Formats: sequence, C-alpha cells, structure tokens
Amino acid sequence: MNNSIPPKSCQAEHCQQRQLLICRSDQITIAGLGVVALILLIACNVYWSTWLGTGVDVDRAARLEVQFQVDLDRADWPELTLLPGIGPALAQRIVMSRHNEGRFADIEALLRVKGIGPVRLARVRPFFVNWRRSANQANGIIEE
Repeated sequence: MNNSIPPKSCQAEHCQQRQLLICRSDQITIAGLGVVALILLIACNVYWSTWLGTGVDVDRAARLEVQFQVDLDRADWPELTLLPGIGPALAQRIVMSRHNEGRFADIEALLRVKGIGPVRLARVRPFFVNWRRSANQANGIIEE
C-alpha cells in the first residue's frame, strides 16, 4: 500500500512545504480550462465572421490634408522656426524686423530681413496665410 495515492490533506501539506500557491494538479486544470476558453473564443469569432457575414461595417471619413500655415504679422519666433530653412536666429531677425520696421506689406517684404533671399522666400512662401484674404477679413470685406 505504499504506492497508493496520498490523501488530500497530505497533498496540501506537500504544496505548503514546497511553498506553492496552488498545487501542480490545480495548475494543470487551470491551464486546461484556459486553453478550452481560448478555443471557444476563436470558434465564436470564426462562426460570427464567416457564417453570419462580415462584422460591423464602419464608414471611414476621407483623409484630410492639413497644411501648416503661419501669419507672418502675428507669429512669434518659435512658430517661425517650424518653417523649412528658418532657424532660431533668422526667426528672431524676422520678429525684430517686424517690431522695428512695422508689419510686412506682402510676402516679398520679407526680403528686407538679412538671411532671406529669393530661394529661401520661395521655399517658405506656401506656408504663409493668404495675404489678400487676411487683409480683406481685417477690413470686413467678404470674398465669394
């Protein structure tokens, strides 16, 4: 009778001696139940997606392209540094020019700032707001 299965209380003592939270047989049972639950979830997913048709149809909005634009007469130098080819020193010169010589009449007036030539002006031109629209909005004129 030495080869017989020990009683439950003996198994519990054995688990406590090995400092296990749960016995090995309980671990195997829990793992088996987890595998069965996973198989059931996969089977339900296959059933719902195959035999019941497609899942939820979600309409997607068209992707909008948003272009970064700057108002040259209001932007501070950190905002101007986000433009291509404009570093902190040049951005500060633009702000100082606006402060000392007044607002820029048009985009070409940016050429008065040391460090901005025709090539750099052409690079940053698309990033400035529409001058005519901004001036008309300031004057209360509505364009159609």
